[in-house]
Amino acid sequence: LGCFCCLECSGAHRRLGTHVTFVRSVDLDSWKEKEVRALELAGNDVVNSIFQAKLAELEDALEAAHYSSGRTAT
Repeated sequence: LGCFCCLECSGAHRRLGTHVTFVRSVDLDSWKEKEVRALELAGNDVVNSIFQAKLAELEDALEAAHYSSGRTAT
């Protein structure tokens, strides 16, 4: 799975550690053939659809937890 992201987001992902995410610079790093192929096969459209689906699930879970706790927006 691979996608392109901005410098700010790449920094956030680098701080997570390579056990969570793997970041490569287009200009500064060398690329293995399998990394290039991952970008070609998936790319941002596929990655975005996966993350957006998971984000929707997370938002639903947070909203359900919020309402089940008896709290309401002010």
